[in-house]
Amino acid sequence: MASSNEREQIRISIPPLYTPFPPETPHPKAESLVEQGRAWISSFPFFGEELPRATIEAGRFGEASCLCWPTGSEAAVRLSVDWALTLITMDDLVSDLGADSHNVPLVVDTLSRVARTLEYPESGVQDDANPFAAPWHDIARRFHQYATPAVHRRWVEGHRSLFSGAAWQQSVAQAGVLPSLNEYLSMRMQTIGVLASGAMTELAGGYEVPGREMDSPAVRAVNEAWSLIMACDNDLFSYGKELWQSRHGEADNLNLVSLCINRHGHTLDQALEQVAALRNRAMALLVQLSERLALTGSIELRTYLLQAGQVIRAGEDWQLDPRTRRYTSPHGSPPADIKFTADIVASPAAGTWTGGPLPTIDWWWDQLV
Repeated sequence: MASSNEREQIRISIPPLYTPFPPETPHPKAESLVEQGRAWISSFPFFGEELPRATIEAGRFGEASCLCWPTGSEAAVRLSVDWALTLITMDDLVSDLGADSHNVPLVVDTLSRVARTLEYPESGVQDDANPFAAPWHDIARRFHQYATPAVHRRWVEGHRSLFSGAAWQQSVAQAGVLPSLNEYLSMRMQTIGVLASGAMTELAGGYEVPGREMDSPAVRAVNEAWSLIMACDNDLFSYGKELWQSRHGEADNLNLVSLCINRHGHTLDQALEQVAALRNRAMALLVQLSERLALTGSIELRTYLLQAGQVIRAGEDWQLDPRTRRYTSPHGSPPADIKFTADIVASPAAGTWTGGPLPTIDWWWDQLV
C-alpha cells in the first residue's frame, strides 16, 4: 500500500460559477431528521454492504435534503431524506458502480419496476429478492399519501425521465462510442433527476403549481435550465473523483468535462472553462426567464421559481462542503485523494461558450422573445 506521501493527489480548479441565490440554513430539525433517515435505511440488508455504507456516511445525503428544503414540513423533509438515501444507493449499486451496472437489461428491468411501484405502491411488480423493493415501496406509499394527484404524477414522471436517462447512459457506455455534446446534454439533464426534485419541492412547500403554468414552454425551459445547471455542477465537482476511478480501473463514467477533452480536444483547463461557461449561460437564462414569469405567475409558481434557486444553491453548498467526501475520497474515507475548488459568485461570471449550437437547449432562449 502506498504511503501517505505516495498517494496520488488530483487537484481541480473550477472557474467561477454564477449563482445569485444566497446560502440557506438547514431545516431546524435537520439533525433529528438525518438521524431518523440513517436509522431507517440501516434497517434494510443492503445497507450492511461496504459500498452503500461508505457512500451514505461520506455523502451526507440526508443533510443535503435538509439544506434543499429548509422550510418544508417535517414529514415531507423526512421523506426527502429517505428518498435521497435510497436513490443514491441504488444509483451506485445498480446504475453506476455496482457489479450489475453494465448489465443493461437488468438495469432497465430494475428501474422499470421501481417506476411502476412509485406510480402505484401496491402494483406487485417488485421481486421480493430485490433489496430495494421494501424501501421504494415505503417511499412510494408515503409520497402517495402526502401529495396531491398532480404533484404525485409529476414525481412519477420525473422518475421515469431519470430512469430512462440512466438506461440510455448505460447503453451508450456499453456501445463504447462517445456521444455528441448535444446527445450527452439531453441524456444528462434526465439523469440529474431535477423533475423528481421539483415535485419534491412542491410537496415540501405544501403547494401545487397549476398545470397550465407548469406545462407551459417557458416553465419547461426553466426546469430544463435547472437540470442543466445542476448537471454541470455535478460533473464539475465529480470530475476529479471520476478521473481517479478511471486511472485505477474502477469506473469510466461519462462526464461533460471528459467529453470536452476526449471528443473536442480541449485541455483540462479549457474543458473546465467551457463547462462553466455553458452552465453560467444557462443560469443567466433561468434568472431572466424566472423574473419574467414571476411578473404574471401565480403565487405557487413564484414560490416554485424561488425554491428552484434555493435547491441549486443548496446542492452547490453541499457538494463544496469539506465534510461531503463523496467527491474527494473515492472509497468514502479520509484522507482525501482529490481536492477541487470553486468560487460561487453573485454576478454573471466571465467566460464565453464557444461550443456552437446545441439544438436540445437552444429553444429555451425563444421563450424570452
